[in-house]
Amino acid sequence: MMELRTTHFLTARFLRRFGYGTVCLLGLGCSRESHEAVDAAGAAKTASDRPLMARLAAPRCEWIDYSPKDRKLTLYDLPASGRWMVKPSDRATAYPVGPEHILPQGLDPDETEVFYMRPGGQVSRSVTLAQIRDAGRDHVSIAR
Repeated sequence: MMELRTTHFLTARFLRRFGYGTVCLLGLGCSRESHEAVDAAGAAKTASDRPLMARLAAPRCEWIDYSPKDRKLTLYDLPASGRWMVKPSDRATAYPVGPEHILPQGLDPDETEVFYMRPGGQVSRSVTLAQIRDAGRDHVSIAR
């Protein structure tokens, strides 16, 4: 008699727990629609929607040094494995450069662009050599 009560007790407990779990799953819903986010317009977003990659901030012109006489471009260190790129006015594509780079003769400062790239294909906005040159003129050093 004791075995039947124990067996009946375990079976009832199992069914009770299984039944509660089923009711909870059915009540809360297991479908994909219940987990989708809703934006301000009320349209459902799917989990596969990714935010668009915005362009990175433009380089700080006041931190870059450019000497028109020597055509030497001195760039600052970039965080997170960034790489400096220069797109000359006479070429269609940009090329990577190091922290110090001497530019070829005959480039138009208004058309030559400097920008940086980060791993994953993120590209910054570009600045021109003319902007870098003009920012360098405004710099006032307090070193004596």
